[in-house]
Amino acid sequence: MRSVTRWAQAMGLGRSGGLVVEVGYDARTVVREAVSGRVVAELVGARHGPYLAAFGPGADSGVLAFAPWEQTAELWWFEERRLQRLEPSGPGCSALAWSADGARLLTGDVDGTVRVWDVREAREVHRIDLRPEGSRRRTGTRTLAWHPDGRRFALAAAGRGVELRDADGGSPPRTFDLPAEPVTQLVFDPAGEFLVVLQPGDCWVQPLGPGDPYRLPGQPGRAYCAAVAPDGGAVAADGEDGAVRLWDTRTGELRHTLFGGDRTVAGLAFDPDGRELVVAHLDGTVTRWSRASGALLAEHRPPADDSYDWDRIGCACGRGAAHVPADLERLLTARTAEEASGQGLYDHVLYDCFLSEAALPVALLGTAALRRGGLSAPARRELVGLLSAIAGGEAVTEACERGWGRLGDRCRAAMAEGVPLFHRHLAEEADWNTVLLLQDLGEDREAAERVYWTTLERQQEE
Repeated sequence: MRSVTRWAQAMGLGRSGGLVVEVGYDARTVVREAVSGRVVAELVGARHGPYLAAFGPGADSGVLAFAPWEQTAELWWFEERRLQRLEPSGPGCSALAWSADGARLLTGDVDGTVRVWDVREAREVHRIDLRPEGSRRRTGTRTLAWHPDGRRFALAAAGRGVELRDADGGSPPRTFDLPAEPVTQLVFDPAGEFLVVLQPGDCWVQPLGPGDPYRLPGQPGRAYCAAVAPDGGAVAADGEDGAVRLWDTRTGELRHTLFGGDRTVAGLAFDPDGRELVVAHLDGTVTRWSRASGALLAEHRPPADDSYDWDRIGCACGRGAAHVPADLERLLTARTAEEASGQGLYDHVLYDCFLSEAALPVALLGTAALRRGGLSAPARRELVGLLSAIAGGEAVTEACERGWGRLGDRCRAAMAEGVPLFHRHLAEEADWNTVLLLQDLGEDREAAERVYWTTLERQQEE
């Protein structure tokens, strides 16, 4: 099951799509050429594996901004083999954005603080506190985007919607009249005439001049990645169904739906002339698509012999997690209840509600398997039970010592994109583990229980 070993916890594309950054569950972070898969650089000396990663501007920049989970951001000048930490740190970085000239970096913290940094000097030049005066409530920054003029930026924060602000704080912020939904991505067009706003089930175009925002049709469910063509005439965004959609921004028309299989999209970029769209997937695959026809032009898979070292991922058995991919594959391919049970994953992924490091890739891979479909009923029930147990767990002591103190939060974040899947599963089958899973992922338990009893009633009648 080599495809399992390739899954990363984060990926990103350079501006032209020529380079890919890949963050593995074994804490290995590398920059690869998108076409050849050749490793250009490997990050050494950083704290535990980044959760966020963003290339600097330029065709394919030699600098990468990244942030370990709930820690301060760092810069990796990979051509110079130089690591640079941004101090003083906040309570944890939740968003990153580069200015168009690469001179400044925006970081958003989980407590609602936005910082503007001088990149070369690694110096904080401005700070904005989004929390109401006197409040201690966290107002975490969800996403950030620099305007191409370098003087303004857009942000989306919990409970605040989308705002356009001056980088030096000189003018009051402009608030956009958009639905109050969680925002997952903000992207300006290269000319700075409009802002693309991704929300669950919606992709909006917000003009910065005259005109009202308009919704691009056909966007299904939660999306996390968007890109605008160099001429501003096309917008691409991923969807909950695993496809990427391509719209004409001038007419609002959906031009193409690009199906990349069952792989989770991790990054989008148009090539410099805007004729091709490059898509990075969490399993390491990179695909290239024609903007004009929507045809698949090329698919590049990482070398099969360059998989992650699962021995470096902690396991509750104390022997490393090298056996986990095969155990998970046996669970996913089980056809009977006897085959699905007793696979040993429970005692390795978690023990007495304490999670080992192996829980994180299993959480993501398990959610992806449910989205892909084709599982037998016993395998699906066993998998949902395993995911539910992971969602209710926290890090074991050994994992905390290795920098995974927020492992439970990371696992729940990895499964968050599967919430619509879990709701559909509950509507089809009365599975109490699904109720518990949805509760641990922040959903309304009473609503989930009502669906459970309705589904159970229907099953009994059948």
